[in-house]
Amino acid sequence: MEHREVGRSGVKLSVVGFGTAQLQMLPERQAVAAMRRAFELGINWVHTAPDYGGVEHWIARAIRESGHDVTVATQCPAQVNLLEPFFDNARTIFRRDTLDLYGVNCIEDIEYVGENVWGQGGTIDILQRKKREGKVRALFCTTHGPIDYMERLVTCGVFDAVMVAYNPLEFHLLTYYAAKIGRRFESLRDIRERLFPLAAARGVSVIVMKPLAAGLLARGRAFPPASWPEGAQSLDPADLLRHALAHPGVCAVVPGIGSVDEAELDARAGYAPLTLPPARTAAIEAAAAEMRLSLCSRCGECETTCSRGLPISSMFRDAYIWSYGNETFMADDRENYFALHPADALACASCDNQTCLCPQGLQVPRALAEVHDTIRDLRASGRHPGPIDLLAPPRAATAHPTLLISREVVWGRGGPSVARFLVQNAGDEMWTAFSHIADPAIAVAVGVSVDGVLTGKTPLRQNICPGQRSPVVVEFEAPSAPGPHSIGFHFMPLDSIALDARATPFFDISVLV
Repeated sequence: MEHREVGRSGVKLSVVGFGTAQLQMLPERQAVAAMRRAFELGINWVHTAPDYGGVEHWIARAIRESGHDVTVATQCPAQVNLLEPFFDNARTIFRRDTLDLYGVNCIEDIEYVGENVWGQGGTIDILQRKKREGKVRALFCTTHGPIDYMERLVTCGVFDAVMVAYNPLEFHLLTYYAAKIGRRFESLRDIRERLFPLAAARGVSVIVMKPLAAGLLARGRAFPPASWPEGAQSLDPADLLRHALAHPGVCAVVPGIGSVDEAELDARAGYAPLTLPPARTAAIEAAAAEMRLSLCSRCGECETTCSRGLPISSMFRDAYIWSYGNETFMADDRENYFALHPADALACASCDNQTCLCPQGLQVPRALAEVHDTIRDLRASGRHPGPIDLLAPPRAATAHPTLLISREVVWGRGGPSVARFLVQNAGDEMWTAFSHIADPAIAVAVGVSVDGVLTGKTPLRQNICPGQRSPVVVEFEAPSAPGPHSIGFHFMPLDSIALDARATPFFDISVLV
């Protein structure tokens, strides 16, 4: 696989990296298998961050088991007072005295909330000191800010690389209408036209995230979307990655990978020939332009023209997040589809004054009708929570009060099955992960019971504080004996060997084998 240098740091990365945000939605076995396969195929770096669900130990395990030399591009937390312990923890977990690549996550957001980023004793001051001390070789940052902010990051002289979103669709799954909260958001067109050439001229590398638009451009294998826009095609992931790599200044691309199949598809992009034929490039860009006619960019331009006053961009964003399934932990209660549109029947269906105008040509009523039917099906199956204030309260008499936000059980009769939940700690005490405390008497696990008998436990990956939400994924063996069975999922101490009176399941199902 081809490698490119990060700025002028001497650090060389494979042109395709491994994005890990979605791993928190997977069982450990699947996540580790995907990483190991990627490393075997020549991918030599992984990107992660403190808010990626505590998957660092899985990454370290995959690197150890693979036997390959893999760079982990990790990042500091938002709070400057936590930077030192997080930095040292990364060196410990990944067994590196010197980190090749260390970054600042969503730097514009850290500034926005008032943290000391650029001042004395701030984030940048500390990281530059660590670079002088030889504890880190190259610095990078990620940003979804406006183009003039990105340009300042490239020209400030601090960073060897910047990580930004780019794909030919010119938006992605999490794009949002930032103007409604008084902020400016990324413009992928400006990134292509202004940032790439500037970075190349300044010797600062660009690392491209969201090259597949987080699943909007290519159907995911790990998380097959609940629906796909009518008439839209799914593009070849390797072609999309090569399309991004062709731009000036681009060092590498980092798609989210969630399965062995995805690792194999994405790794193909890193081998010669990297250059796409002109006809193929034109075909990709034409297909992306066509997809803009069936996908909402969430620019918000249509909202002032809607005769019903619908928050169209927010409705689409929530529908996409839950329909594509790979980043449901990013859903925002303020954009809950059913809170924004409580009626069962879509308002567009009875509207006799359809004035909504989309600048990119999307037929808004028709596109909303498609996602409306999908999101109602997801709510009926438990894969969308519906209005948060109508969720069932935590079940009584339990040591770990749990608000169940969403659920999905992928059933394998008599074999491996996967249960995926989004939960909220509704109690007053933190649920502690074993990797953080290494004490099974204090650590919390998710237990699986079959007909009232505990059959297995999965330790939490990360601490879950009171009021905090987290994905929880459990792989378990489905019952094979014929007949009806009850399967329960329980939060419980990791060292428990049986269910006790307070191990009330936070979710249970009845199945017939």
